[in-house]
Amino acid sequence: MPLTIRSIVAAIERFRPQERHRPHTWFLEKIAGGARYPAKAIWASARRLRAAEHNTSEAIRDFGRLRAELNNTGYRLIHVPGGVDRGENDHALENEQFERTATFRVRNMAIIARRKAMDDYTCQACYFQLQVDGSYIIDCHHINPLGADDDVRITDIADLICLCPTCHRIAHTASPPLTVDQIRECLDIAEN
Repeated sequence: MPLTIRSIVAAIERFRPQERHRPHTWFLEKIAGGARYPAKAIWASARRLRAAEHNTSEAIRDFGRLRAELNNTGYRLIHVPGGVDRGENDHALENEQFERTATFRVRNMAIIARRKAMDDYTCQACYFQLQVDGSYIIDCHHINPLGADDDVRITDIADLICLCPTCHRIAHTASPPLTVDQIRECLDIAEN
């Protein structure tokens, strides 16, 4: 039986996602959610082959030929050396490329530059200041995050505050973000 997208999807529906498969290195991965299915078993099931007829090289070639169509159905073929890496290995598969669509929020760089100068390029939570090769390493935090709503709005300079990258990250560990006083409390706790 020839391999088709329909036969692959039908085979996937007969399988449960695998958590650990030491002998497997090639997987079909659901792009949204990351569920993984052993590629050779899906290939054999889709082609209605018996276990003795499994052939990894042929399976990978077939999937490679259908790669674009696979991506359109929400799956991709991935290779994980040694099976699924759950953090117990000192190596990991990285740098696989995929496309995604992103929406960006426009920020006014002039008001951000004015706030950074106003705060002397210093974190207002921990008072840290760092300059590398003539450039300050400082973030400008929106006290009321732009992502809180989808409306276009006017940002006043008082709605901004300078935070070092670490304090900025701490601020966004909560929703709504932590205040400067709350960040200082976190730093005091960490110090003691």
